[in-house]
Amino acid sequence: MTDGPTETAAASPKPPSLGEIVSAAGFAITLVTAWLYVAGWTYAYYYFDHLRIPLLLIELPYQHYLVYGGLVVWKNPIWATAIVLVLVALALVSIPRARAAGRFVISAAVLAVILGLFALARIGGVDTAGADFEAERASDFGAYPRVAIALKREAIEAIGDRLADIPHTDCGRLLLVSGGRMFLIRPIRGAAAATLDTFVVGMGQVDAIRVVGEYRSCP
Repeated sequence: MTDGPTETAAASPKPPSLGEIVSAAGFAITLVTAWLYVAGWTYAYYYFDHLRIPLLLIELPYQHYLVYGGLVVWKNPIWATAIVLVLVALALVSIPRARAAGRFVISAAVLAVILGLFALARIGGVDTAGADFEAERASDFGAYPRVAIALKREAIEAIGDRLADIPHTDCGRLLLVSGGRMFLIRPIRGAAAATLDTFVVGMGQVDAIRVVGEYRSCP
């Protein structure tokens, strides 16, 4: 009479231990962080590449790449939701069959899913960077303020006319300041499709910077 309950209890699956739960949570957090970093790095690389700025010239903190990765997710909500739903469905289908599949099959499947996720991170970063750059160009680069810069006398003599009319007008647009360098562009009003040069000025060559309240480009 006691054989049935005993066999049933022995056959019931063992609940995961606290260590297994912590290990799984740590793996999930590491995976999400790495995914955001890859998506963010890809976004930054291709966005600044549209502006002809090599990423090696920019000293972005590690946290910025995670923020850019979050923007990739935020700006693609439908795809992000679809991916999460697919992952949940795969987990629900796979978990009951995990014991029968064997460790090798499970490891191969997990590796394939992870590689697919990182491939999607790259695709999302590239597409979002391109879309954001086109949106900025269509809006006359409205996110970047116009600036007037006063160069030091020795810098004026050394640079000459290599900065176009930026040293003599307030038509330059400030993209960013990083690593002791100022990155500028000089858009032309009404010529959104024009190919723009990017100018790099060392902060040690600048005496003063004035941020202009006008966000329309100069003619």
